[in-house]
Amino acid sequence: MTDLQIVTKAQLQERGQPRTEIIAIPELGEGAAIRVRGYSLADAAEIRRASISTNADGHSIHDPKQDLLLSLMLAVAEPALSINDATWLLDLDIGLVTRIINAATRLSGSEPSAFEAMKEGMRKNLYLRRMYVICAETFGRFPSELSDVTEEEFNRYLAAAEVEIEERRQVETPED
Repeated sequence: MTDLQIVTKAQLQERGQPRTEIIAIPELGEGAAIRVRGYSLADAAEIRRASISTNADGHSIHDPKQDLLLSLMLAVAEPALSINDATWLLDLDIGLVTRIINAATRLSGSEPSAFEAMKEGMRKNLYLRRMYVICAETFGRFPSELSDVTEEEFNRYLAAAEVEIEERRQVETPED
């Protein structure tokens, strides 16, 4: 086994910067590509700051559109993007956006697979997914912030949401 040696601050500063990678964008034609960069600590902090606000009650509210938009803008190194591009960036195909953000996440040393696994878990566990959605939509908070909401009250909202979903399905797919 090789002995590990502690790096100097200079080495960390020089080599600890986000990596970049050129990725193909076949949607734009043969040979089309962009340069994607990994996220820095400052990027991650900026994405969190810009996409989470606090409502009048002091509860956190996540803005997924702002999160995706800023994540995309910071991930693309070339061509450089700015907030002035936001109007047309919002119209990009989500598959392309996901590939770019996943590449930036991978280059940052993180794996999007953990997030994808969480999404898959939410697809399989409808109860848990509805619980999170109700927390966000009804209470404007995350489940961990609901210490003042009784279990009975929460279950009442969950039951109401279930009935609402069932009735919508019946209206959308009437039985002949």
